[in-house]
Amino acid sequence: MSVYSVIDWPASLNILSGNETLARDLLGLLLNELQGMKPQITALVETKQLNTLGDLIHKLRGGSAYCGVPQLQQSCLALETAIKAKQSWEIIVPLSSTVIKDIDAVILEAPKYLSASV
Repeated sequence: MSVYSVIDWPASLNILSGNETLARDLLGLLLNELQGMKPQITALVETKQLNTLGDLIHKLRGGSAYCGVPQLQQSCLALETAIKAKQSWEIIVPLSSTVIKDIDAVILEAPKYLSASV
């Protein structure tokens, strides 16, 4: 079990100076991006396009920085670090799977924050 939350709403609000509207907007934008990124990540891993995968994960990590998704942030950081260090595919593939698992978790959890007052 991860020590990180799927969505840390108080952290997101803290980063955004308490602006709930902005927090919801950014989380909604991230949610839209995540749904398209999953197949991209899978395809890049399957075709072993390490540089492009690194660029995509970097974009994902940056795009999620204000959204209060620490578990996804951590898994992206781990994968990005492994890619930069030119780790073997035996390390990259499981880290990629963790990122996809964390994307799935955010996709499942985010609607709760988008539709209700938290």
